[in-house]
Amino acid sequence: TTSIDPITGLPTGIVSSQSTSISDKTVSLSAAFNKKVGNVVFSAGIFDGKGGGSIEVRNLNDTLRLGFTAYDFSKDSSINKNNPRYRFTSSYQFYKNFYIQAGVQDFANRDYRTMFVGGGIRWKDEDLKKLLGLAAVGR
Repeated sequence: TTSIDPITGLPTGIVSSQSTSISDKTVSLSAAFNKKVGNVVFSAGIFDGKGGGSIEVRNLNDTLRLGFTAYDFSKDSSINKNNPRYRFTSSYQFYKNFYIQAGVQDFANRDYRTMFVGGGIRWKDEDLKKLLGLAAVGR
């Protein structure tokens, strides 16, 4: 806030200043049931601790993926001000099991919209057996 000189009408200086920072550090769970039909995967389950569903289109032998997720349809605005939540993702598997990913979260709400990039490793059960040395045990 500033005070105003009653004679000149000009600000005389800062009387007080306040800054607030809020940090949200939580852990959330995601688990879903998936059904692949052709090159489209439908999912339903828990996304970031809230119920929802997603659809993902896969091309180029599953190396290119485009997905859309909608979740957290709760009506209590005191819990989450930006319900429901939407996420668009894209990923490309560029070398064997390694992929890069990018997308946008909460794109329908300008105040909460965030973009993300990252990467990871995808594997199948056969890959895990080889990694853990269990391939011979399963025969």
